Amino acid sequence: MLLYLKPIPSLLFLLLCAYVLCEWVGWVRAKSDLIRSLRLTGWILVGLSAVLFVALELSTRWEQAKTPGEKNMGVAVLFMAFAIPMVISGIAGLLCLIASILMFAYRRFFSQISN
Repeated sequence: MLLYLKPIPSLLFLLLCAYVLCEWVGWVRAKSDLIRSLRLTGWILVGLSAVLFVALELSTRWEQAKTPGEKNMGVAVLFMAFAIPMVISGIAGLLCLIASILMFAYRRFFSQISN
């Protein structure tokens, strides 16, 4: 492939992202109760992440107590079963909370400037 053709897929992806972002901003301006639903969704996902963390800690301690001083594959399986959903739900919850904060700030401060 020619060297000058390599950045074209990246540019197409960035153009697609820009289009989606513009459409999303237009959709957000039309919705009024989106901030509350994003905030609620964010707190629910962060709470789920906290529950998964507590379940991970308790189950790994119980599993490791069955075979003290030895490596236990059950701990690794429990870590994979709980940690991956815990991280995904935690990150998704934080992103929802950040999006609701940004939308609140945009509506509160920037809508007054444009009027």
